[in-house]
Amino acid sequence: MGEGFFCKGVFVPFRRASLILTGFFVLSLPAIQALADENSQFSWYPAVIELFTSEGCNYAPAADRAVEAVLEEYPDTIVLSCHVTYHDRVGWTNGFSRGFCNERHRGYHRGLKLNRLYTPQLLINGTFETSGDRENILASGVRMVSAEKMTVPINLILHGQILDIEFPEFNLNGLSADVWLFSYKAQARTEIVSGPNEGRVVNYVNIVRNIEPLKSWDGRALKVSVPVNRFETDGYAVVAQLHNYGRIVAAGRVERPGLVRKSVSTEPSIPFSRPISTSE
Repeated sequence: MGEGFFCKGVFVPFRRASLILTGFFVLSLPAIQALADENSQFSWYPAVIELFTSEGCNYAPAADRAVEAVLEEYPDTIVLSCHVTYHDRVGWTNGFSRGFCNERHRGYHRGLKLNRLYTPQLLINGTFETSGDRENILASGVRMVSAEKMTVPINLILHGQILDIEFPEFNLNGLSADVWLFSYKAQARTEIVSGPNEGRVVNYVNIVRNIEPLKSWDGRALKVSVPVNRFETDGYAVVAQLHNYGRIVAAGRVERPGLVRKSVSTEPSIPFSRPISTSE
C-alpha cells in the first residue's frame, strides 16, 4: 500500500474534528472574520464533502454509504468521491482510482498538518476532518458549515460543451484562493469479487474523474468560460479554497440536463472483514 498509508475504520469523534476546525479558525479567522456578515445576502451556503476512499479498504464501504445517504437528505451538498490508488495491491484493483486523488489527499495532509493519511478520510469545506463513516456525524458537519455562512455559492451554467463560471464579489481581505474544476460521474455500482471487500456490492456517488487547476481568485466578481468537451461526465463542481488546501471559501456545481439519480440503496450492511495492516 505504501508506507504511511492506512485503511482505518476507527472513527474520529466529533469533538476531535471540532478541535481541528477550531485550530483553523485560530490560524485564519482574523483575516476573514467579517465575511459571514458581508455575504449574508445569499440564499444558501454550500457544504463541500470530499471523501478519499478505495475499494481496497475494508472500512471504505461504510463511508461510501454515508455520503450517499447525506446527499439524498441534503441534495444541495457538493459531494466529491475521490478514489486513491494506495490500496490497489491488496488483491483488488480499484477501477475508479486516480493518481490526482492521491495528490489532493496528500495536499490536505501537508496543508492542514493532519496527523495521518488514511482511508476513508473525509473533509468538509477543507477544514472539518473525520473518518466519515458515521452518517449522523457527517450530516451534523454539513449543517455546521452551512450555518457558518463563510462559503458562498459560485454560479455554474452549462451551455453544451461550454461551462460558464460566475464568481460573486467576496472580500478575501487580501488573501487569494486557488480555483479547482472537478468533473464527476454521478453514480456507479461495483461488485467486488476479490480483495478485502470480496463479496460486497458498493454504490458510489459523484466519482471524481478529473481535477484541473483553473486560476487564482482575489475575491472580485468574475465570469470565466471553460470548454468541457474533453470530459465525458455527468457533472461539474468548482471549488475556490485558500492557498495550500485551506478553507473552501466558494463553491458550486452543475449537472448535465436530464440526469436522474436513483434512490439510496437499502442494501444491508456487510460485516467488516479484518483490518489491513500497513505491512501488507
